Amino acid sequence: MAGEAVICPECHKKFKGKGDLRGKKVRCPFCKEAFTVPDEDAEKEAVTAAEPAKEAAKPEGAYNRDEQDFDPYAAQDQDLKPRCPNCANEMASNDATICLFCGYNTLTREWGRTVKVLGLTPGQIFIHLLPGLGVLFCIVLLIMGLLYYCLIVPSQVVGGWLFWLDSESLRMWFTIGGMFVIWGSGMFCYKRFFLEPLPPETEKD
Repeated sequence: MAGEAVICPECHKKFKGKGDLRGKKVRCPFCKEAFTVPDEDAEKEAVTAAEPAKEAAKPEGAYNRDEQDFDPYAAQDQDLKPRCPNCANEMASNDATICLFCGYNTLTREWGRTVKVLGLTPGQIFIHLLPGLGVLFCIVLLIMGLLYYCLIVPSQVVGGWLFWLDSESLRMWFTIGGMFVIWGSGMFCYKRFFLEPLPPETEKD
């Protein structure tokens, strides 16, 4: 560095010194501030000597900022599998609504429970279906009665004191009323025989 320009760190002005001033303390001729001229070669040698020591001191598998692909916390991995909001376990499928681990229902937000129930006997099933059978029998009787009234009664009351039963308006209103009764009774039978064919189960104590 003999004869090379030196920059004052205080006033930032350049000046030339005599001889090799690296590592020596000099005074700026402009601002009169004393400072030590940096020795760049010595600093480079110190950094070069320290790098192998750092590599040797670093344990195997340690995080290296220069290794861009190294991900110790798996922050780059994206787990898109559906999980239970209650126990965080993986759901059986994307369309599953009930967790197989804790029984949580994601739609009703309730937990499934297991209960012991008593078995149903044929007698209990028959008693449960008995009202439906009775209503069905009444429907059959009502249909037969309407047919009898509309087809046979008119020929039997001709010339008698029950002649007033042979009226088109009466037959029409009886038929309309009977159809409403048959419809309501049929809905009851449909519910009892198809929607609720078994009585409610009794929980075991």
